[in-house]
Amino acid sequence: MAAKIGIIGKGNVDGALQRGLARAGHDVRAVGKDPAKADGLRANGADDVIIDTGRIAEDVRQRVPPGVDTDREGL
Repeated sequence: MAAKIGIIGKGNVDGALQRGLARAGHDVRAVGKDPAKADGLRANGADDVIIDTGRIAEDVRQRVPPGVDTDREGL
């Protein structure tokens, strides 16, 4: 069963994780602060890109009504 996974961050680890999870068939939602980088996140396998406007929890719940199953934040 595919999980809904949110990934916050655009670093090397997050990009690799995003690509691997997408290849495994999971629904990957990426979060970024820069709208100009959204295409790169999609190229890494994100099904959707959510731009962080400072209300990220609300924005994710709005875009993914049941919410995500898990998340990962790069530091």
